[in-house]
Amino acid sequence: MNGVYGVQAERVGEVIVKLPGSGRRGSGYLAAAGRVLTAAHVVADAAGIQVRFDADRPGERVVAATVEWADAGIDVAVLAVPAMPGVSEVEPVRFGRIGERDTELHCRAMGFPLFKLREDKDGSRYRDSAHVTATCAVLSNRRQGTLDLKVHPPAEPPDKVKSPDLPDPWEGMSGAAVFSGGRIIGVIGEHHGDEGLGSLAASRVDRWAEKLGPAERERLEKTLGCDLDLQALPDVSAQALERYLTVAEDAARAHPYAGVLPGITPPLTAVYLRQQTLSRTAHHTVANQAPVTAAVPLLASEIMARGETCVVFAGPGGGKSSLLRAHLAETLERVQTGEEITAIPVLISAADLTEGMLPEALSKAVTAELSDFGLMEGLPPEFFRDQPLPGVPWLVLVDGLDEISDSKTRRVVLDKLAAITGREHGSQYKFIVATRPLSDGELDRLGQVPHHELQPFSLNDLRQVVRSWFHALKLPEPDEEADRFTAALSSHLFGLARVPLMAAMLCQLHAKHPDQPLPAGRSEIYQRFIDLLTEHRHASGIVTKTLAALQEYGNAALAQADATLSSLPALIDRLAAERHEGKDTSTAAILASQPEAKRPERVPQPVWDRFLGNVLRGSGLLIERADKFEFLHQTLLEYCAVRHATRNARARARTLHAMFHLRWYGRWPWIRARPLKEYIWWEKMGWRLSHASYLGFLLEAIPDGREVTRLLKRTISIGGIEGCNVVALQTELGTRIPVPITEAAVSLLEGVARDATRDSWHRVNAARILYLLDDVRGGDLLVALAGDTAVGLDPGRLDAEFEDDESLADISDERVWAAECLAEFGDARGADLLYGLGLDPSLHRVFRQGCAERLETFDSARTADLLVCLAWDSALGASGRVAAAGRLTSLDRPRGAALLRDLAQDPSADRLLAIWGLSGTGGTCFADLADLLTGLANDSRLPPGDRMEIEKWLATRQRPRLLP
Repeated sequence: MNGVYGVQAERVGEVIVKLPGSGRRGSGYLAAAGRVLTAAHVVADAAGIQVRFDADRPGERVVAATVEWADAGIDVAVLAVPAMPGVSEVEPVRFGRIGERDTELHCRAMGFPLFKLREDKDGSRYRDSAHVTATCAVLSNRRQGTLDLKVHPPAEPPDKVKSPDLPDPWEGMSGAAVFSGGRIIGVIGEHHGDEGLGSLAASRVDRWAEKLGPAERERLEKTLGCDLDLQALPDVSAQALERYLTVAEDAARAHPYAGVLPGITPPLTAVYLRQQTLSRTAHHTVANQAPVTAAVPLLASEIMARGETCVVFAGPGGGKSSLLRAHLAETLERVQTGEEITAIPVLISAADLTEGMLPEALSKAVTAELSDFGLMEGLPPEFFRDQPLPGVPWLVLVDGLDEISDSKTRRVVLDKLAAITGREHGSQYKFIVATRPLSDGELDRLGQVPHHELQPFSLNDLRQVVRSWFHALKLPEPDEEADRFTAALSSHLFGLARVPLMAAMLCQLHAKHPDQPLPAGRSEIYQRFIDLLTEHRHASGIVTKTLAALQEYGNAALAQADATLSSLPALIDRLAAERHEGKDTSTAAILASQPEAKRPERVPQPVWDRFLGNVLRGSGLLIERADKFEFLHQTLLEYCAVRHATRNARARARTLHAMFHLRWYGRWPWIRARPLKEYIWWEKMGWRLSHASYLGFLLEAIPDGREVTRLLKRTISIGGIEGCNVVALQTELGTRIPVPITEAAVSLLEGVARDATRDSWHRVNAARILYLLDDVRGGDLLVALAGDTAVGLDPGRLDAEFEDDESLADISDERVWAAECLAEFGDARGADLLYGLGLDPSLHRVFRQGCAERLETFDSARTADLLVCLAWDSALGASGRVAAAGRLTSLDRPRGAALLRDLAQDPSADRLLAIWGLSGTGGTCFADLADLLTGLANDSRLPPGDRMEIEKWLATRQRPRLLP
């Protein structure tokens, strides 16, 4: 009887009590060697006691018992029983307490209630066991000091036999030990009939020490071999958390991660390098904009440690999943060592959040994920419904939002997260959503939360990562080899190697075959990596072992299995294509539809399914999670999907036609107007071409370079600016683009940016994209556009058209956008332009304040200076000036408070608003605020409504009325 955890049936005893002239039944539990725990009232006044274990089972034992210890006050007794033949050493059970918190426990008990009375064929009667599962509302029955157990009730007796004299159906359950979290927390003692048949009460273990005197407590502890001190008893309401923390930490470190060959997988922490992030405004986290570089980087680990709801995004293979898993492992380790943390992380795929409520989704996904790593008991939804620790929320790490192919389903997930964050559950959950950039505005559904872009490796970062990999792979002279490897990278390959997944793959390719030249491009990296996976599969004997399982079914079965193995790449490619198209067909159904995977007649279906599962697992490309095969990384799926789409000339032609052609284009002369044509093209084609990673693999799969040129030329010709953006995205991704295409895109973008007849938004957007292809010309054009008053909006016209400044909240001035683009690219001219535009009276006051808001991201010191200037500029209006001073308090509290105090006495400013702002700085005493308000209220120019508000505020703080 080792490994005690929860109820063990062989330790549950039926307590049979002999009384003068009658008898009584109860339940008990072998809590330690020779000691049975039961209820005191069960054995009260007993003339004789027997305990029967495993009735009518091979190990049945019936032993005589005596009362070793009992106390009617807590209704607990311990029976002494002799050693039993065939029973090895008995480990003492563990006891636990229940923390006083608003939660619900899941409990279990096993006993012999009357309603389990049965009659055998020979007419003899016996009581069978009842394994009861219950929930316990922790804060119930606090006065009585019992557990309020809610159980599935036995059947009600028919009306015609109902009588007050009927025996209680729960009679005999008394004495049953109540378990939760693997520990005994109580002993069942009562059934309150007026609470219904589904309610039982149990004596609480954590109240025993409180109710017993020191001597009796010591006797009980000695009898049971336990410590009942409240501080010594673990809180079982936190036991689920302990199980989660232990197993999840192991899983986070041992879980396979993308881009690693089987058999050589080093721990993620051994090769993981903390990346830098750049804060980005939400409207820039979009799929049809290439990533840009902002000014003030922060370590991604700092962002994660804040425990705040945010979005982390990066391109394909950019390190998103590794970041989440590394943060999970590091935080759980910190929790286990007793360090203070802001939130408990839990990792879940976005696809698992598409249906049901959040606690149920977390319960199902996390239990399935951790069951392969030693989780012995499921984590119920209730575990995720409350904060894991008082004042500490769950940090839900949502991975792979972009891997949900249907945009409507993605919006459902985002809306669900936003609703939880914005309501009363906001203190229980925080979310970090990892994704590739999505379509314009889609991530805005999450609300006003920070967006952070993971940055690719710098040269020094790459050297460090390569050294870590070569040390982990045990290469001779790893540091020197890493330096040679890094120096040998071409400029094109260096750009690819800055992406974490690419770096991992390249390191392993070089380590496996150091004498071979490195791959020339992205697709070749993936192909050679998959070739290595195939090489490993054969060298490791996986193929031989897999076939051996089918030998007993004959040569025909082996021949079909061998054919399936030979066709494995094509089968996986087909599976990838189905997944890329958003189809959720089961893996088994997809494989069954292929002749190469047809089941041999003599092989049973379960055996063949196991064979196919072993084949897929052995491929190294897929992992089984919750009975579903998933690709280790989205880019592996995309590469395999492209291989299927271009498996022959006919399939390739069909794919390219579907990707790049519109059947109706050219038939309708009215679409020849350039802006309308570009808009319609993007609406119809953009969703296809915005899958940049898939498109990059597809372009590199075209054997004829002239065909690539023709297709991209058509994309630029029809798509205009957005077509050029497709080219820019591919350039950033590392796809080899023909020089004539790059030149054509640069020429078109420069022409649009210089064309004064085009609207300002298109001109700035063209210059922004141009910067990605030619930073000199693009940068100069952005500077020119930011300084061109014709590009901006006329302040007088805006004031005439809109009633108030709040109506301009969703409107932007393209001059500000041009300056912000430059700043985000890391061009120092951008910050200079934002500062200058903030002082420019030709810009509307709302947009001037917006300049300060944007400049804060890049230069907080100059932002503070700009806000001071704005606060003294009468053109900003009475409230705008105060708003600038209020914003300054977040950067420089003393300076901002002094400015608010000055504005509180300036008749041209909104003095009341300034005083309210001053009260929020915390540096002004009540008396000073009251003096300011009193002086303001006595000003006859103050609107009556403001005077009444001041009087009301002062009156609530026991100040006399100011005026008769």
